[in-house]
Amino acid sequence: MQLLLDIAKVQPEAISIRLFLMGNPWSRNFASIEQLAMELDSIEITTSGLVESIDFDIFCRTGVVQLNILDQDKIEHNLLPSYGASHVMPDKLVGYLNSQGYQLVATDVYSLSSQDLQGDKSQNHNSNKDVSLDKPHGMLLFFKQ
Repeated sequence: MQLLLDIAKVQPEAISIRLFLMGNPWSRNFASIEQLAMELDSIEITTSGLVESIDFDIFCRTGVVQLNILDQDKIEHNLLPSYGASHVMPDKLVGYLNSQGYQLVATDVYSLSSQDLQGDKSQNHNSNKDVSLDKPHGMLLFFKQ
């Protein structure tokens, strides 16, 4: 959150952001089917260009998905006890940067290769196999003032 505030304060002429979406450790190991569906909706809103500007407080409440991970899950996934997973909704991020005077000038939705998805698959206890992996996996966003 502090990084986003710093970006908005500095306001460089252009900002490039790469988001890792479906297929990352967050979605493979912890996200629910409902959260993955929310993410897909967010991707669709972003690529459709129908994003509404929102202020930072709303972005903090609605733009970041936070997860309460059980201690047992943290142990199984070799995570620090203090680890708290969170995930950014692309449309809310774009809406916030719009409110800071930026315009989304380019967006590219890409798929990660199967090699990119290898990671910790052996520890994949909550595999979301019923969510199709032909869905978008990541997004590049490019903003200009």
